[in-house]
Amino acid sequence: MITDYASLLTEIASELNRTDLANKTPLWVHFAENRARRDLDVGRGHENNVDYRDPYESINGTTVVTNWLLVRHPDIYFYGALLHSAPYFDDDQRIATWERFYGAAVSAANLRAQEFPSNTDDSFLQLSSSLPICPAEVVETPVVPDDDCEIPPFIGPW
Repeated sequence: MITDYASLLTEIASELNRTDLANKTPLWVHFAENRARRDLDVGRGHENNVDYRDPYESINGTTVVTNWLLVRHPDIYFYGALLHSAPYFDDDQRIATWERFYGAAVSAANLRAQEFPSNTDDSFLQLSSSLPICPAEVVETPVVPDDDCEIPPFIGPW
């Protein structure tokens, strides 16, 4: 279970089945965090219908060992770091897999912010869109938006 910086590094090493990456893994985590800031638009007003306030602190393993994002959405860090590890191993086939999992984690975080805008744990994530989310059910045909709602991003079956 990922709860802090050290456990994040341990899980990444375990997933990659490597113990010799202590000098590389922190860089991949840093890249994942920077990408999450762009994808979640933390601290820059609003973009992609999401308004983020109160940016999180960067984790570094010494002075900051955890932050809001790592506690609430560790999969964003995990899959983001794995995504950045793939080129190091010349494992281009894994890039699409890690990208898909990372994208689903970011979509889930954005959707959670939309579903629970008053939740104190997610209070800095608030949608700026004036359209409500279309109701969705598990059906064979996709929900078709009308002029009064928008479709949320796909999260995945997990």
